[in-house]
This record gives sequence, structure tokens and C-alpha cells, in this order.
Amino acid sequence: MGVHKGLIGLNYQAKMITLTNKEEFDYMARRWKRYKFAASISGGAAAANSPLDRYAQYKAGKIKPEYVRDPESLPKGEVLKYILPFGKDLSTGQQYQVTMSQRVQDKLSTLVGNTSVFNHAAGTVAPENILVNLSFEPARAIIRQKGGNKTDEFSKITGQKYKKSATNDSYVVPFGRTGTVRQTDQASTITAALTQADNIKASASFTPERFRRI
Repeated sequence: MGVHKGLIGLNYQAKMITLTNKEEFDYMARRWKRYKFAASISGGAAAANSPLDRYAQYKAGKIKPEYVRDPESLPKGEVLKYILPFGKDLSTGQQYQVTMSQRVQDKLSTLVGNTSVFNHAAGTVAPENILVNLSFEPARAIIRQKGGNKTDEFSKITGQKYKKSATNDSYVVPFGRTGTVRQTDQASTITAALTQADNIKASASFTPERFRRI
């Protein structure tokens, strides 16, 4: 497997583990290259059941870690939201329909000081003004809350100890435009509105709006 394909595989694993045990993947990602390099120069030789040996077994498919998803991370269904896209002008009253998980809806007011920063349509949108565009992917804020007491955990792959935060949650929120505001400016507004606590820190990253070819 070439380096490029290996990175693709790692990215895929990152997406999967984000849904299960992100703390462990964060720990492993920082050490993945070291294990890969060590395995390449050792010729596969390593002390039995050492972290390097367990890593080699994992790469060979002999160790298959199982992750149990926290019930609190389940989507709990979807809710509909309506927004104005950044890259397209719509007729007066029209809105694009997008989806968001019920889990995020339940937490939305605790993530930011004012939920209006996402520019979801307030009230009811008339059915004739709702547009469903299958090629449209809205801009999204990925809000992460992390902190609280840390406990010792052990990697299911290497057996190495790492620290796990009591809170380490991510929430994906679609957002839209108001007026002529740009995506980057709206992202800055969302970041400034994040709810911070003494022991729980919030941060946000963003994916841009796009129209896919279908």
C-alpha cells in the first residue's frame, strides 16, 4: 500500500472512529506514524504483546477492536431546517430545506448564546417556498465540546494508556446566509457565540457550502 492510499485509509478510519471513540483515535493519530516507521525498520520483529507487536497484529487483521457507541451520540432522528444558501439568490420567501439530527436540536441552545447565528428560518415556511435541491450541501459548523475530569483508558489496539476527558462531544449544525453576509464572516459570528465554561471548552470548525454534480 502506497503512502497516498495509506493516508486515505487513515482518513476513512478517522471518520468511522469519530462516531465511536474519538478520544482514542486522537491519541492513536499522534502516534500512528511512529508505529508505522518502527514496524518498517524492525522487519516485523517486536517483543510479544508490546505496543509495536499489537500494532503489527492490528495491521495484519489479527486484532479487531470493537467500539460501543455511546447512546448519547445517536442521532435520535432528523429535524428539518430552512436556510438561504450563500452561493445562490432565491426568490422572496424561498428557503432551501436541510436536515439536522434531533440530538443536535436538543443541545442547540446550550452550544451557542444565541441560536439565530445559524440563520435557520424562524417560524413556518409556506410549502410553496420550500426548495429541495439534492445537489446542495449546506455550510456546516462542527462544534466540539471537550473538558471535565480525565480518566485513564487503554487503547484497544496497542494497549497504551491515554487520558480520556469526561466530555468530548461533537455536533454538526447546518447554517445559512442573511443579507449579503459571506460564509467566512458567518463562521466568525458562530465562533464568537460559542458557549464556554470553566471546565468545558468549545471550539468550531467549518465545511463550506457546495453544489454537487448529480
